[in-house]
This record gives sequence, C-alpha cells and structure tokens, in this order.
Amino acid sequence: MLEEKIVVKVKLNLFPSYYDGKKEIELKLEKDSTVEEMLSCLVIPRGDIGIILIDNKHVKMDHRLLDSVKIDIYPIFAGG
Repeated sequence: MLEEKIVVKVKLNLFPSYYDGKKEIELKLEKDSTVEEMLSCLVIPRGDIGIILIDNKHVKMDHRLLDSVKIDIYPIFAGG
C-alpha cells in the first residue's frame, strides 16, 4: 500500500540564502507529519529558527500538519 503524502508550502521569511534566493518552497511529507519532522527536511539550522506560524497562528513542534497548509518560518529576532 502506498503511503499517503501531503504537500505544504513553506515561506522562508529572511532565509532565502539557504535555498538559492527562493522565498517559498513546497515540501512533500508523510501524512500526519509534525512541524518538527518538517523542519528536519530543511537545511536551515534549528538555532536560526525563531517563530513558526500556520495560518498566522503560532504553533508548537508537535503540531500535526495538514495538506495544503501555508507555513511561515521566521528567524530569531533580537534588538533593543
């Protein structure tokens, strides 16, 4: 039996240098994948990732992804 897949769009806010200037990529993942599993498919160092939003809502690493969701990844922000 074939494994079911989902496709998610990932917006790489301020990370285009990791993907040859691309600001958005599509990932094909196993059904019921988590945010943490999705991040393991990216080349962005985990320490550089600050905020992850799905549909403009902050999500945790164990959040299960659905097909066709749009994910925004932001770096750690610092300043004063």
